[in-house]
Amino acid sequence: MLCKKHSETDTLYYCMGCGGYFCQECVDVHEGSVSLPYTCRACGGKCERMVREESSLEAAQSEASGAREIEPPTTATSFWQEFIPSFAYPFRNKGALLLLVGSVFFAVFFFIARTASLFGLPLLLILISYLLEYMLTVLEASAYGSDQPPEFPAISDWTEMVFGPLFLIILAAAFCYAPAIVYLLKMQSIDSIFWLLLFLGQFFYPMMFLIIAMTGKFVALNPFVIISSILKAPTQYIVIVAMFFAISYLRNISQVFLNKIPFLGFFIGEFIAFYFLIVQMRLMGVYYRCNEESFSGIPNARRAQ
Repeated sequence: MLCKKHSETDTLYYCMGCGGYFCQECVDVHEGSVSLPYTCRACGGKCERMVREESSLEAAQSEASGAREIEPPTTATSFWQEFIPSFAYPFRNKGALLLLVGSVFFAVFFFIARTASLFGLPLLLILISYLLEYMLTVLEASAYGSDQPPEFPAISDWTEMVFGPLFLIILAAAFCYAPAIVYLLKMQSIDSIFWLLLFLGQFFYPMMFLIIAMTGKFVALNPFVIISSILKAPTQYIVIVAMFFAISYLRNISQVFLNKIPFLGFFIGEFIAFYFLIVQMRLMGVYYRCNEESFSGIPNARRAQ
C-alpha cells in the first residue's frame, strides 16, 4: 500500500485519528514515549506501525518503545450493508462534537467572508480549501477502512492546500459542465439538449471527484478511465449520483424554510449542509473501498499492492 501524501512511497504507519496510511516522512517519532511513540503530522493523531517483515533488532526496538504493530483495518461488508449506517456515521465517536464545532466554525467565517470587502475573497478561498481538505480526509479515511469520522486536519502548507486538490476539482467541474455552459452561451436558450448536457456533467462529476481524491492526478480527466470505472459497479454508482441529487435537493428545500428563522436558521442550515457533505464523502469512500478492484488500472492509485 502506498503513502497517502507520497504516492511513490510504501506505507509504514496507520493513523488512528484520520484513518490515513503514511510513510516515515509523514510521521513524527517520539523516542522514549510509551503512550504516543508515533504521531501523524497531518492531524496529530496516534499512529501505529503496520505489520511487515523486520529484523530481530527492529522488533526489539519496537517492543522497547511500546509501539504496537497492527494489521490495516479490514472489512467484509458490502456497499449495501454500509449504505444506511453511513447516515449515522457523522455522529460516531467524537463525530457529533466535530459536526457541531465544524458547522459553527464554517458558518461564522463564511458569513465574515461574504460580508467583508477587502479580504473576503481570499478568506473565502481559504475556507473552501480547508473544507475541501476535511471532506477529502473523510473520503480517504472511509476508503481505507476507518469507521469513525477523522479529526480536522492540521495544515502546514496553505499554498499546497489551495493549489493542490482544489485546483484539480475546479478543473474537473469545468470539464464536466463546460459543454452545457458553452451550449447555453451559443444557443441563448434552455432546452432539452441543455438539460441533457447538464445531467451528463452531474453524472460523471462524482467519479472524477473520487479519482482526484484518491490519486491527486490529472488521470481523473480521462473519459476512458471515468467510464470504465463506472461500468465496473454501475448500480452502486447510480445510487451515489442519485444521492448527490437528493441531498442537494433536500438542502435547498430545508434552506427555504430555515431562512424564515432569524439568525438561528442560518446556523441550522450550515449544520445540515455540513452533515450532508460528510455523508456524501462517507458514501464515496465506502464505494471506493467496496469496489477497489475497479480502480486497479488507475496510475498511482493508493491501493493495496
